[in-house]
Amino acid sequence: MKKSKKKLRLKFLRKRSSAVPIDELGKLVELMDERMLTEVSIQEGSKKIAVKRSLHNYIPPLREGERGEENGFIAVESPTVGIFYRAQAPGKPPLVDVGQIVEKGEVMALVEALKVMNEVRAPVTGKVVSVEAEDGELVDYGRVLFLMEEIE
Repeated sequence: MKKSKKKLRLKFLRKRSSAVPIDELGKLVELMDERMLTEVSIQEGSKKIAVKRSLHNYIPPLREGERGEENGFIAVESPTVGIFYRAQAPGKPPLVDVGQIVEKGEVMALVEALKVMNEVRAPVTGKVVSVEAEDGELVDYGRVLFLMEEIE
């Protein structure tokens, strides 16, 4: 009896999956990457498809030529949606200040998401030109947090 239930379920899944061609699903995923969406739902007549993505450890692909530059400076962006912290703990000094020289890979700030502290690291060796977010502020993925001037 279990085998027949499995067969029925597989037939049902095959019928469902054949309603949406794979290339159409690929286009939806590309749209989600381009627009940084977590969910897309499309309905055409009686057909409906919904695609959802978890943001946990998701890093969208870089577009060709994208470097994160603003007015000649290097933009340091938030790695995720969360709360921006300039210091490692309340009452401690900021990890970096304007005018400070930082090495590539050095931790500049933290973004807390779901009780996990995500490090914001310097993409290049350079001087911190400005801080673009307030301590304790909710920031979106890709939000510019710092501007840096690269030092060669």
